[in-house]
Amino acid sequence: MKRSLFLVVAALVCLSPTGIAYAAWSENITIEGYVTAGSFDIKWSDAQLDRAGEPQFEGDYVATVTLNDNDENKLVYTVINAYPGWESGIRCKVTNAGSIPAKLKVDLVDVPGVLDVEFLREAPATLDARTITEEIVIKVSVPEEVDAEFVQAQQYQFMITITGTQFNIED
Repeated sequence: MKRSLFLVVAALVCLSPTGIAYAAWSENITIEGYVTAGSFDIKWSDAQLDRAGEPQFEGDYVATVTLNDNDENKLVYTVINAYPGWESGIRCKVTNAGSIPAKLKVDLVDVPGVLDVEFLREAPATLDARTITEEIVIKVSVPEEVDAEFVQAQQYQFMITITGTQFNIED
């Protein structure tokens, strides 16, 4: 019996390191991350004509102005039947429909030399995603003193382009 008790104790002593190793604890920790990209979307909105400088009567001598804002990224302003001394304007908004602030650059494209185009209220240099909308006011006029370039029954057209870049990009 002594011998079997000795074998049992010897077996327990031999197996005890294995039991300690088997009973050791382990644990994993992890970091789970998600990144959602923002959106960048500037566009024209709420375009309106300002006819304050036009005569209050109808007829062939009254300038007509049409806006084509079917494409939210392009706004075309066309003047027909303008005359020396005529003026009109456009009020429009630049909207940041995205979630990332935008730096803005406003350009007049292809302005005929016979027209005076000026910004009465320009778009801001940046359009924060929280600001969302800023109004721009533009005055278009034909000077009272015109030169030979201003031709009767001629159509004159120009474009206003806004280039937006994400706020942290250097020019």
